[in-house]
Amino acid sequence: ITDQRIANARRYDETFAQAVKEGILGRNPLDAVERPKTETAQYQIFTEEQARQFMITSAGSKYEALFYLALTTGMRKGELLGLMWSDIDWNKSALLVQRQLLQASSSKAVLVPPKTKSGHRAIKLGPGTLSQLASHQKKQGILKAAAGEKWKENELIFTSGIGTPLGQSRVSKELNRLLDKAGLPHIRFHDLRHTSLSFLLEMGMPVNTVQMRAGHSKASVTTDIYGHA
Repeated sequence: ITDQRIANARRYDETFAQAVKEGILGRNPLDAVERPKTETAQYQIFTEEQARQFMITSAGSKYEALFYLALTTGMRKGELLGLMWSDIDWNKSALLVQRQLLQASSSKAVLVPPKTKSGHRAIKLGPGTLSQLASHQKKQGILKAAAGEKWKENELIFTSGIGTPLGQSRVSKELNRLLDKAGLPHIRFHDLRHTSLSFLLEMGMPVNTVQMRAGHSKASVTTDIYGHA
């Protein structure tokens, strides 16, 4: 809703500015409006040692591969939950981000395209991530066999025990459980994304490369968020 209001305000500003240029208006009425000060969003990230401890603790968790991908790819939760097996190119060690899962309500989830053109992207995967995905695929096969006719085939990588889209609240609950178990500070799932992208910048990866991996529209967006790195 906030993004839509900002977009509408910009359109009004552009319209009034054009009217002034054409002599229809003497001045832009929005010039008298005091713009709110923008503030950088606050977030928490793991240290390298905390990230390592979290992955050790999450080993064996039913969402182990999901958390591993969040830390190694920097993808958003909805993008991860919208991944299908056909999005993985095993030969090129890459995955395609082509959709996201939105929780429309407590009982309904929908798959929608990324919000922006830059959201459509390919992300290179390391050997560890590919190994996690291969292991997860085998585990899903066991779940599918156990569910039998109850299994709902959606081709999704991360699903419930019967193949339906995975509820985001379930993921958050498991994240909090693992953080408690590991003795780590509570962070949001989205902060795993922040951790991943911050690590890449701290390791010296070029900003424009991180920008494309993150799915940001501009490199300036990346630097605004991760200027500390």
